[in-house]
Amino acid sequence: MKWILSLATVGGFIGFIVYLNSVPPSAGPQPVAEKPAQQSAEKIAKPQEKKPGFRFYDMLPESEVVPATVDEYTPGPSRQDYDYIVQSGSFRSKEDAERQRAQVAFQGLRARCNTLS
Repeated sequence: MKWILSLATVGGFIGFIVYLNSVPPSAGPQPVAEKPAQQSAEKIAKPQEKKPGFRFYDMLPESEVVPATVDEYTPGPSRQDYDYIVQSGSFRSKEDAERQRAQVAFQGLRARCNTLS
């Protein structure tokens, strides 16, 4: 499997090199036409005002969120006596099942073995 992936990677690399050789070369950077000196003088004469790009600095102090009053949750007395059934294994022999039942019983849990046919 590794050699297939290696061959695919090498083939892809060779294909990429062939593709790069077939792409015509670019003409290089385009020359930038110079602008008249009048326009640059006008830009210097008019300083641009810097406007803040973000309005949230102004909006945050104005918008204050007041949370609603909520009563504290106090759980009442409830019955916490739940019974859970968990299968801890599936065994071919009864001796293996009894060994697992004994290990569960040593942990302080109730355990029993059921036989299915």
